[in-house]
Amino acid sequence: MKFNFLLLLSTALTAVAQLSNETMIIQSSGSDLFWALDNIKVVLKPREQAANWTIIRYSGGNYILPLPYDIPKKSVQYNGPGKQLTVEKNLNTKWLFEPESELPELICSSKQTNMCATEDEECKVIALYNGAVPRQRWIFHKVH
Repeated sequence: MKFNFLLLLSTALTAVAQLSNETMIIQSSGSDLFWALDNIKVVLKPREQAANWTIIRYSGGNYILPLPYDIPKKSVQYNGPGKQLTVEKNLNTKWLFEPESELPELICSSKQTNMCATEDEECKVIALYNGAVPRQRWIFHKVH
């Protein structure tokens, strides 16, 4: 029994580690739309217009950076409840991924863990309370 638990834990950690520092696209689990950029605003577009992202893991959360990134790095920012996510030149916002697997995940602010990235009716990615609407699950796809 102990061996099975260790094997499961090892598999989960490997899946999480594979998400780090790779080129990804982020898809809404409820549609065929992907995270993209409209200037500095995070929006949803068809796959051919999807932005590439990388996830930088740190203790207490993860940074979501658009690719290619420059110095100072731009990262996805939480701007408050009901506000659209933006990409700006700072590393103020860390994100928590739940359940941290290959299943559709919640992407929530580490500062306000009940505020999660949400697909709205206007194809924007906004922050809303966890569970407020069903469009809060995301799928990370590796870009080859």
